[in-house]
Amino acid sequence: MYGNANPLAQMYPKGFSIKPNTPRGNLISLIEYFLITFRRLNSSAKIKWSYAHGASLKPLVNTTLGVVLEETTEKTPDREVFIFSEENTRITYNTLIEQADQIAASFLELGLKPGDRVGVWATNVSEWILTQYACARGGYILVTINPAYKEDELHYTLKKVKVKALVAGMDFKGVGHYSMLNNLIPELPSSQPGLLECKSLPSLKAIIMIRKNDEFPQPGTLSFSSLLKMGTTKQIAEIRDLQNKIQFDEPVNIQFTSGTTGHPKAAVLTHHGIVNNATIFTDNMTKGHQQDSPKIFCCPPPLFHAFGSIGGSISTVVSGSTCVFPSALFNPGKALKAVHDERCAYLYGTPTMFIDMLNHEDRTKYDLTSLRSGAMGASPCPIEISREVADKLHMPDLIIGYGLTETSPLITMNPIDADFEKRVTSCGIASSHTEVMIVDAAGKVLPRGEKGEICSRGYHIMLGYWDDPERTAEAISPRGWFSTGDLGIMDDEGFLFVVGRKKDMIIRGGENIYPAEIENFMYEHPAIEEVQVVGVPDARMGEQACACIKLKQGHTATEEEIKKFCTDRLADFKVPQYVLFIGEYPMTLTGKVQKFKLSELAAKMLELETVNSHMSTK
Repeated sequence: MYGNANPLAQMYPKGFSIKPNTPRGNLISLIEYFLITFRRLNSSAKIKWSYAHGASLKPLVNTTLGVVLEETTEKTPDREVFIFSEENTRITYNTLIEQADQIAASFLELGLKPGDRVGVWATNVSEWILTQYACARGGYILVTINPAYKEDELHYTLKKVKVKALVAGMDFKGVGHYSMLNNLIPELPSSQPGLLECKSLPSLKAIIMIRKNDEFPQPGTLSFSSLLKMGTTKQIAEIRDLQNKIQFDEPVNIQFTSGTTGHPKAAVLTHHGIVNNATIFTDNMTKGHQQDSPKIFCCPPPLFHAFGSIGGSISTVVSGSTCVFPSALFNPGKALKAVHDERCAYLYGTPTMFIDMLNHEDRTKYDLTSLRSGAMGASPCPIEISREVADKLHMPDLIIGYGLTETSPLITMNPIDADFEKRVTSCGIASSHTEVMIVDAAGKVLPRGEKGEICSRGYHIMLGYWDDPERTAEAISPRGWFSTGDLGIMDDEGFLFVVGRKKDMIIRGGENIYPAEIENFMYEHPAIEEVQVVGVPDARMGEQACACIKLKQGHTATEEEIKKFCTDRLADFKVPQYVLFIGEYPMTLTGKVQKFKLSELAAKMLELETVNSHMSTK
């Protein structure tokens, strides 16, 4: 999703420049300079293998998220930590830890114990954040659930990880969550709140509803406000005493992968993984802006996704910063307004989110000059879009990174002081304390410049998939390498270029076609706002490439024009056989295009559903 710089290799890309602060700082800076110089001189010789390690003089921390919150609160108790613009809620560090401890104590009162799973099924609201830190303080494992899930998906999630308490929003895009719970749990209306007995979900004991009017909870449920007064003084003291007992390598979060087919997998993340990942991410993104106090982030991505819950929430706490959540659901206008109103310096988003902000009719009405940096990730980042973001959204220090849910999520990230072209064309270098390599189909490391599967190893790798040893063994090798399923190339400087998913690769008559390569090229066409290249079945070639294009407002183009544009500069086999102009892509809530659904849609539009090909066997 996003990544981080290697401080040893990128601190001084344009020469030696030290600003002394302390004697120890001066010594470290001098050591870093010589290490960097050595590495740069050494890199002039061709490095054979596609392997990189993010060396760092800054050690990993061995602490828990709950302790980090406590330590940050001691330093800046009255600083605002989270601002929820749409609901007009502002939370200070002191309020956050007090309410988190109260909620954690209330979970004890409900019969939960450390290690039990607490699900949160809601949009970006303040109660989500309070539940997240209550779980961290109480030793519970937070289970993040996509608020777009319907009954079958929710049932699978709750049953898979044996959720004991569920915090649920009232609705999602007009679909009532309580009515879905009623359908899923017939026993709910007649149950005593907190003492649920459900035949199909025997582990689930309490459902807590988030609602504006919390005085009258739905039958069988507790109101979220009751969690702020249920726990006793003794139980709160028990939560505070627990902080020295929770281990830093214990599970703190289960996140479900969005997956393209089948049931999502439940990745188990640790305090150690997410605290260090968030720290490394923030250190790189804010490098050169240490004078900012507090640093103000704007986070439109959803909290149930790692980009929001780790990149947004946890990065804020580990750095003692402030984070603004503009709206419960992504709204480009509200995101721009939040930057304007709160004078945010850093803005997060997926490529689709940034495209929507760039094209918003009121963009020029807002003062966005407070922005200087931010992160784009969670899906492939088109080069032309990155350039527009840097220019039109005043984000010259924009950085792009790469990672997955299973990797906490950071693997690589572009150094903020790297050359701009390098920053927007690559996914960066191995982040601190992280190993990255590119392997062939047999799992053997490839020479630099050759295309293969991206693998990573280090502190950031998940413990495994919950109660799924078979799929865990498929993903993590006996030597600790996690196979991402993504295809990439590592250049001679160690920069990673992601070319697509193994499953997205199109095989046309034996030729491998990588959609990301074609998409990046097609963004140069002046009429194209967004493009996705997918495979569709072909009786003779097996598959053909189909370009699904969204045009910029006021622009027109024809299939012939697009094909000629490609033919002039792409090898013949890479030129899309089909060009479709469509209004919307099938999307996940996190802004990722669901390419498997888009492929099915394209095949249907082209009347190719009945054509036999090898797509299902690759």
